[in-house]
Amino acid sequence: SPDDCKALAKLLLKIADNCTSNVPVQQYVFTRVEEMLSQSEELGGAAATNCAAWVTSDGQNLNDAPFVRALHSPDAYSRQSSSAGLAHLLSKTCGDDRSFCLWISEQLQTGGSLDFVLPAMTMLMRKPAARQVFMETGGVRTITSVLTHLGPNGNAQFLYELCFALWTFTLSDATAARSGADLNFKDDLTADDFDFKVFLAAGTIPLLSELISAAPSRKVTRMAISTLRNLAMLGVDEVLTEMLNVGIDRQMETFIN
Repeated sequence: SPDDCKALAKLLLKIADNCTSNVPVQQYVFTRVEEMLSQSEELGGAAATNCAAWVTSDGQNLNDAPFVRALHSPDAYSRQSSSAGLAHLLSKTCGDDRSFCLWISEQLQTGGSLDFVLPAMTMLMRKPAARQVFMETGGVRTITSVLTHLGPNGNAQFLYELCFALWTFTLSDATAARSGADLNFKDDLTADDFDFKVFLAAGTIPLLSELISAAPSRKVTRMAISTLRNLAMLGVDEVLTEMLNVGIDRQMETFIN
């Protein structure tokens, strides 16, 4: 029952608080929490939202202390499971988005394990407020830098997840909030919806063009094109000029023909 699940979640987090140096216990706690969250996500709708409320102090504000502590654990599994759980919860309820975004950025910049950092990032990017925070903390430049380091021949799943994050940055948060769906696209997106200049400064457009040319996988190509499409819809001269300079128009003609 919901009451039993709520009681179990509170018990698990209490155990995590009281056994901070016991790695097996920490692993067990966050594995169980992750399982509960995954099951609620499969049910969707109110079940997913209610599950997030189980891990709050007042029904709204996330009790994230056990998760944050585990993010800095020397044990890789604890970091992985806690980051997945925290990203899931923050995507559903109020919490410290900024601190988690900064942690993700730090991991990306210092060579943290992309195997668990990127899934946490993509989960968090479902939330409009978190996307805005991540952009404000240099997310576009960081992601572009990691993509450049990986190169077109890098791990296709990593490339896809990084391009997915860039794509979410080009969505209209205002429209998403009105529709109730975080990832809806606004047909009349304008330059006022987000700071397009960060994409120019980071060199994101030439990089996406390079990925399209290399076509490491269909899903990476689709995500790169979707990101560029959203940017082009702004109708901003600087953005369009950059796209023409790197030959994106010719690339699109090749795909069409």
